[in-house]
Amino acid sequence: MAAEASIGHSAVEVATDADLAKHNGRHLVQVDGRHVALIEHLGELHAIDATCYHMGGPLLHADIEDSAEFGPCVVCPWHRYPISLKTGDSTYHNMQGVSCSKGVKQRVHEVERRDGRVYVKLLADERDGAPAKIDSDTYAFKPPPPSGGGGIGGGGGAPNPHGVRSGGVVRSGQVLNRGAGGNGSWLARGSGGAAPPARAGSGGKDVARSMCGGDGRAPWASGSMSSHAPPAPLPPGYTQFIVQSRRPIASDTVELTVSGDLPGEASSWTSGSHLMARVGADERAYTPYRRPGERGQFQLLVKNYPSGALSPKLARLAPGATLLLKGPLSGAPPLDASASRPTAFVVGGTGVTPALQMLFAMAEAGAAATPQAPIHVLCYGSRPEDLYLRTELEALVGRIPQLRLHFSATELTEAQKGTWRGGEGRPIADALREHLPPADSDARVFWCGPPPFNNAVRGLLGQLGYTDDQVHEFS
Repeated sequence: MAAEASIGHSAVEVATDADLAKHNGRHLVQVDGRHVALIEHLGELHAIDATCYHMGGPLLHADIEDSAEFGPCVVCPWHRYPISLKTGDSTYHNMQGVSCSKGVKQRVHEVERRDGRVYVKLLADERDGAPAKIDSDTYAFKPPPPSGGGGIGGGGGAPNPHGVRSGGVVRSGQVLNRGAGGNGSWLARGSGGAAPPARAGSGGKDVARSMCGGDGRAPWASGSMSSHAPPAPLPPGYTQFIVQSRRPIASDTVELTVSGDLPGEASSWTSGSHLMARVGADERAYTPYRRPGERGQFQLLVKNYPSGALSPKLARLAPGATLLLKGPLSGAPPLDASASRPTAFVVGGTGVTPALQMLFAMAEAGAAATPQAPIHVLCYGSRPEDLYLRTELEALVGRIPQLRLHFSATELTEAQKGTWRGGEGRPIADALREHLPPADSDARVFWCGPPPFNNAVRGLLGQLGYTDDQVHEFS
């Protein structure tokens, strides 16, 4: 966004007018590690996060659509999302053809020209009058995918001679004026004309495909910039997904948020079903979950076992990385909302995820689809910090009043022992007898955890009188 007054000494010099002129008014810069696209349009200079908030598409040389309501909008070449260069709003046209906003999704920054130099001031947090967290922050510090232009990213240096070219700039070639007096001029591809072909085997081919949304992901994510062989077919049953964000949960455990809907039928993901995750040739079972009200994303809880084949790879995945998933697999018989049978979960470590999947589904479905009998959840972890997603479980009590929680840790420091309000130790018969519904109440008990934990719980439930038709092990 162009500043009418000086943006002050906190601004950082990032380029010169000569840099902009050399690259046709499009230039990629870094400010404190953040990748920012400088885009000049109709004499006004804008600064915006360089990768699209949706899935990290390249914006540096994307098309501009002038909107009467939101000003010039850069149009992501991957999925055609218009984003206001002035405000960062993601826009769309309603049924009456009026431009509306989905909200501020892309972070824009203050930019100013002084004495032939260009200065940018990041608007990166609430103190600067910008939202504390918006979607484009997910990709702001990742190198943007190639977009064929100059600057420190993209194709680097001068525009790539083998990309799709319009007006001297490699781009998808579609510029539309929709504001007052706009003529609706279409360049290069226009309303359906084919883009000039890229030279076979050239890096420009990947840039062109990236800018035209040919693969929906960045060439640097697939390694295609160095190898132009056709992509290998996916293993049977697998679908490719993209990591949207990565959140540390404990020193050795992360939560990955994955873009898209769960594979398979949505109705199958309510009974602790799991999926197979695959990176390279290694695969492993995980149980996904989705918080109530969320759409278009789901989570995986990954504990990094250093000697494991897959978990270290998954735990290191950064936003924008790809992984393969297939499912749903296994799962328990659905719970009957009309039944009066009490329900219980006994979970250890990351074994909490089947319980979370089922409880989140209950919370989203509401009282009519949730068993009205008591629901007991017993969570075990080595340390209090290993009681993963404890906050999310505690928050569910407000949505599922019949939920009863008990937490137990086996390793407490002396300081923690003075404040800890849960139990201490591993599952034993007396603790299960105290916190589970009795076997003669026809209760259903589910459990999940590491193999030694599962073996111990199975034996304990047998001692307490539960029968085979009352229990289910997620494994």
